[in-house]
Amino acid sequence: MAKKLKLNKEVRLRHHFFAWLNRTVVANIIRSKYNFKGEIIKKRRHTPQLVLVNHQSELDPFFVYYVYKAPIYVVANEQITTNPFYGPLLKAFMNAVPIRKGTMDLKVIRRLKQIVSENGSILLFPEGNSTYDGQLCFHLHNPGKLVKLLNIEVVIYNLQGAYLSNPRWSRFRKKGPTYGLIKRVITKEEIAQYSLEELETIIKENLDVNPYEINTPYKGSKIAEGLQRLIFFCPHCHHLDTLETNENIIHCQNCSFKGVYDEFGYLTINNKKYMLHEVSRPMIDEFEKYLLKNIKIQFNENVATKVCWGKRRRRLYENISFLLNKDGLSLIGKKINFQIPFNKIIGFGCQQKAKLVIYANGIPTLIIRFEKNISIYKYYIVLQIFSELAKKGEENYELLTHTNLSF
Repeated sequence: MAKKLKLNKEVRLRHHFFAWLNRTVVANIIRSKYNFKGEIIKKRRHTPQLVLVNHQSELDPFFVYYVYKAPIYVVANEQITTNPFYGPLLKAFMNAVPIRKGTMDLKVIRRLKQIVSENGSILLFPEGNSTYDGQLCFHLHNPGKLVKLLNIEVVIYNLQGAYLSNPRWSRFRKKGPTYGLIKRVITKEEIAQYSLEELETIIKENLDVNPYEINTPYKGSKIAEGLQRLIFFCPHCHHLDTLETNENIIHCQNCSFKGVYDEFGYLTINNKKYMLHEVSRPMIDEFEKYLLKNIKIQFNENVATKVCWGKRRRRLYENISFLLNKDGLSLIGKKINFQIPFNKIIGFGCQQKAKLVIYANGIPTLIIRFEKNISIYKYYIVLQIFSELAKKGEENYELLTHTNLSF
């Protein structure tokens, strides 16, 4: 009796066609719009690769699709891959691997190992979030451990320019070049030789990209607008939500603080130039102290909330009151009422430029969309501080600082 042909579970023939279509149409349009020039990643036949990339913007996957001349399976936010409108297309065309923000569970690892067993390559952004301040996240999601588990060739790829062109805090894109290059290749033989700690160090060092190195202007008419979504706490008077932006200026309504943002990505304050993280990271440290001194503070916003039951069923509710204090999070509207204490919250993350995602025990996944000038970065940091307070209490709380709060 003839032996039945075993079909692959993950890597399908159609993915080659759609990878080609993506490169020549979608990714090519984005390449042209962002003036992208990238070094081609070469894949040998029957040799799967793990491609690790720094995360500067929402469009980073498309830059990699353009330079990778074979199907590559991206690990992506589950809220994108399970979207009822374009989620099925992503599944059929690219077979993206869904993951919850900030996690790497066994189910995901099993799928990645299955893809590798079928000679498929994997695209992963170890930071888990595109950067807010242009710098590499302090805490990566254990890429060294994953490298050891998969035991395949690793390509560390650097993207440069995307942060200055379209930073996560910005409301408008700036025009300028974007680049991609292979920073390092780690062979299977090297993986076997390195310890887990050595791999983590190598990956982190080679993913670290300074966006200011290229020294190229990124031009636009409103280049600073949205900067209060990164710098949300006045560095001078230490007041919250008093900063405004206009054209290339950020200023405080409560004091004399003023900064001028230029086309090279620097913020000039009192005739001194600063890279953005040199302002935002000390600001986070001061904000943490401010929050602890004002522990009874309550945050209140008008938001839209998408309630997600399972993989496909979703419903959007407008005009929802978002309330956040040290006891928990509330979302109250005409048709929904969620009261979520911190001991029920199992995870949260930022999505795109204006959304927070909340995972909690006993309730559906919640995607909260804020108004255009509201900083979701601020609320991400507040959630981290309040979560830590709920675990340890005020007396045992130790300052997290920007090394644990920023990304």
